[in-house]
Amino acid sequence: MKNRLAHIGLFKAIFLVVEFGLVLVTMSLLCCAYPERFRKTLWQIGGENGWNSNPRLRIYFYANYQQPPEIPLIWTQRLSESNLAISVLAAAVCLSRIVLAYSSVPGGFSCVFNALNDMLLSGFWMYSVAAQSSSDLTDPDHFSVRPWYLEKSCNILDASVVEVCLLAKACFAFSVLSLVFFFGRSIFSVLRLAYWCGQFQLLDRGLSMLYPRFQGCRPGSQGSFTISDAQMYENWYDGPMEESLILDTP
Repeated sequence: MKNRLAHIGLFKAIFLVVEFGLVLVTMSLLCCAYPERFRKTLWQIGGENGWNSNPRLRIYFYANYQQPPEIPLIWTQRLSESNLAISVLAAAVCLSRIVLAYSSVPGGFSCVFNALNDMLLSGFWMYSVAAQSSSDLTDPDHFSVRPWYLEKSCNILDASVVEVCLLAKACFAFSVLSLVFFFGRSIFSVLRLAYWCGQFQLLDRGLSMLYPRFQGCRPGSQGSFTISDAQMYENWYDGPMEESLILDTP
């Protein structure tokens, strides 16, 4: 066990443990909030108390042969499905990191893998947090800029629906924690990737492979270029420089 920990590194091991715990708790909460009745119950609670549009009043639109307004994203099952899908993706990425940590993979692959996945998960969690705090403006008499369960205490509700309110608050809180964690990790991963690229001079090597004729176009030890201006002109324009444009350099 000590050899494995030494191979991974203490700092990286702490990161993996924190990520695994955060992903596991968040996915468990979002699994509990996945059933369709969860969002409908929240919608009905807010509608009956005048905090947002009332889903029970939609029947009057059908009775008058009118098209009811579109259901706000905050109350749709699509939101629950997307949240759960993001948490499952985060869990899969976390397990992949653990496997890579215990495997002998090149450091460059690990840097690229972490940077890409951290940025991807940061974007997904941004969408999740924004969607979970979105508005319900379908009822002009009961505008709701933010969901009622983010602005009101669950203690004012009936005991039979307190658990639903607490679950909604917990899902949002852990989604915000996931966003903060993966956004901070993405910054660290990108900086680590940039350091790794600079350490192995990958940019210089790539330019040398793409433009082999520019291999000599590097500053000398005293800040002057090792090729003349005429050679630079020929490298760029694929032809000899006109004699009238060639200037003697001191």
